[in-house]
Amino acid sequence: MNIRFVFSFEKFLYFFILLILLIRVLSNINIFDNSLAVIFPVAIIPLGLFYLIINSGKIKDNRLNLNSFLFIAICLFLLIIPIFQNLFLDNLVDGFDRYSHNFIWVVSLLGLAWIIAGGIFGSIQDSTVFFKYLNFVFFIIFCYLLIYSLNGGIFIDYQFLTNLRNDDIKIHHLSLTEPLMLVFYMIIAQFYNSKYKWLFILIVLFLMFSLGGRVAFFCYIFSILIYEFLISKKLNYFFKISLISFISIYMLVFLSSDLDDTFALEKLFLSKGLNNDESFQSRMQFFHDFFNGFLSQIIIGNPNFLIYTRNDLGSYAHNILSVFQFYGLIPFILIMFSLFYIIRKFLVLKLFRSSDVFIIFGILFFIYTTLSVIVGKAVLFSSLWFILGFWFFKFKNMQVSKDVLK
Repeated sequence: MNIRFVFSFEKFLYFFILLILLIRVLSNINIFDNSLAVIFPVAIIPLGLFYLIINSGKIKDNRLNLNSFLFIAICLFLLIIPIFQNLFLDNLVDGFDRYSHNFIWVVSLLGLAWIIAGGIFGSIQDSTVFFKYLNFVFFIIFCYLLIYSLNGGIFIDYQFLTNLRNDDIKIHHLSLTEPLMLVFYMIIAQFYNSKYKWLFILIVLFLMFSLGGRVAFFCYIFSILIYEFLISKKLNYFFKISLISFISIYMLVFLSSDLDDTFALEKLFLSKGLNNDESFQSRMQFFHDFFNGFLSQIIIGNPNFLIYTRNDLGSYAHNILSVFQFYGLIPFILIMFSLFYIIRKFLVLKLFRSSDVFIIFGILFFIYTTLSVIVGKAVLFSSLWFILGFWFFKFKNMQVSKDVLK
């Protein structure tokens, strides 16, 4: 296959994936149809598989290594489990008119699309000028859309966005935040070794604050803190953290000092306590439900259990345990093993010392994603599937010197 064609197709797919993220954001402000925006990522599957196959042909060693095995195994389970559920489980409907068979297929196909998208990003060897300019352009577009969505305040006005619509869809931080994170982390990685590093970190910090999502906001902060801990000398690290904390607290207090409606601020920082937070209490109930449905979900998962207990397919555990609920024990073990495997490779290869933009992005985004699925994100979290595909192919394709491998 012509190398020039492969590289051009690679750039097209990179643009295509960023365009999909943009479409998802635009659907929140009623510029693009929401239902199409949700399912549009499935188009990545045939295009991405074609690219990954022809790109793999450039690698001389085509043996089935652990990275390839994990990628193939997870992809197969995403396809096989829904088939088994369609055969052996009833097709129930929940209180929101969602059918369990359709729901598992949507979750699986989107998961498959994003793990392939991650593989595409992980296969890119160099961050060329094309990728850097593209990241910057999309970052500017996202910043403009978020500033528009503020509607004059410092928090995104979700009621304003909901009122723009002509349907019954209610816009919230979950639907808006997720498609933004990949570009946010790409732009931070791009400038991480430049004098503008902290400027972009603080810009994204404000954007995350304005979005109002607790899990995303705090996981973003901790991803930066953990990565800085890995790459810094310890005395420098504590000096940096003190300075960052002071600037961040001052900025957030200053921004919120004149805020008339403090509801969003109280919600973000849980100022009324966990016991008075409805979202936290619901998540704890869903977490306890997991143990009640454990046996019925162990073989091939069982989304119907969510309908039996709460008549809501969205009442899954809002953490990594949701993989178990939807797909059973074996896929859950595969994904947990994959997360630990990636962490081990980071440490063994000392990848946090790399100045490569894609590796910096991959480590930051992995930390953010892993923290998120521990405390508040679930099986529908596209970043989980994306980062797995990214590192499977990054490990497979990266050129590591023999000294490092030893």
